[in-house]
Amino acid sequence: MRTDLTTLTWRCPPPGPAMGIRWDTIDAGLAMLLSQDYKELADLYRPGAFNDYIRLYYPPEGSGSGTQ
Repeated sequence: MRTDLTTLTWRCPPPGPAMGIRWDTIDAGLAMLLSQDYKELADLYRPGAFNDYIRLYYPPEGSGSGTQ
């Protein structure tokens, strides 16, 4: 069964491997939990826009993103 994310990655492949964002650090810094679907999307795709319609923003460098 396909999910929305697997359909998206099938139609528009990610630009590279998953980023490996440390979401526990991000959630702690924000003092809230971000949604799991956002985390999965942000981990697969780089910051930017889909057809200049949907913009994807991401945690800045050093705030728990990547494998530092």
